[in-house]
Amino acid sequence: MDASDLETPKVAHMTEPANAPAETKPEPTTLPTKPTFGKPPQVEELVDYYLNRRVAAQVVKLLIHTPLTPNQVSIISMLFSVAAAGCLFACDPHLAALAGGLLYIGIVLDCADGQLARARGGGSLGGRIVDGVCDYISGIALFIGAAWFASVHAPAWTPVPVWALALVAALSTVLHCAMQDGRKNAFLARFVPSFHEGAEPGEVVLKELETARQKKQRLDAAMLRLYLVYLRLQGGLHRPKPTSEPTAAPGWEFKPPARWDLCLIRFWSFLGFTTHLFLLVLACLASPALPYAVFWYLATIAVIANVWMVILLATAGRGRETVSRS
Repeated sequence: MDASDLETPKVAHMTEPANAPAETKPEPTTLPTKPTFGKPPQVEELVDYYLNRRVAAQVVKLLIHTPLTPNQVSIISMLFSVAAAGCLFACDPHLAALAGGLLYIGIVLDCADGQLARARGGGSLGGRIVDGVCDYISGIALFIGAAWFASVHAPAWTPVPVWALALVAALSTVLHCAMQDGRKNAFLARFVPSFHEGAEPGEVVLKELETARQKKQRLDAAMLRLYLVYLRLQGGLHRPKPTSEPTAAPGWEFKPPARWDLCLIRFWSFLGFTTHLFLLVLACLASPALPYAVFWYLATIAVIANVWMVILLATAGRGRETVSRS
């Protein structure tokens, strides 16, 4: 036996034939994204992504080693917003500027509570409910304060009573936020299924509600009932048309996002709650020089924002048809 007999024999099946079909890579089914501050940037409101969350990240660095819990931060955020509403009740344009500063601190803390929860290992359904309840209390107080301020500082020629305008603006804000949250959660379920924050399935909330009832946790049960109402409002408003094709979320094809999908979710983000509040911050800060600014803020929400929502609703279906034919 010579040395050539000790060589490893060549295996024929290790080489591919020349005419073998090229291996095709599977089409990605999730949105390639690196979440910033814990959330995918595609669903973030621009003022949050470029300003508020960056400021909140510095606040979280200070809070991470303190005994403050995310729920306590949510409550403190609400107190700052209520204090801002109190300043608006004074009907003094200079105190309105102070209200703008207090409200912005509340906005930053509202961003920081979720970031703090994620920094400590993740949030919870209860925490999101507390955050939502605090947001609603803040919103109610701020719109009452803004209406009171605008009733004193409003143009004499206004054709609509200020309180009626404020009521339309407040109800519109609830509608805008529900619509925007619904679109955001549908986008995440379709393109970023690994991201679990957002609207919880109704079955999970019902199970939590039953547990709260058994343990006689009345406050938790009450908040869960409110959360169920909010989820039903979301589902009833943004439920897409049924389809016979297999889907990742009801009514949607499971495929990478088209340019239209990304544009549409960005357009919806302009109706988010933080964007509404940030406009109020700007109106309050401008009040010493422009006393009518808060009045024009209410008019913007009641008229321009609703027109924007109607345009998005009218174009969403056409966009899906165009994408499905391409």
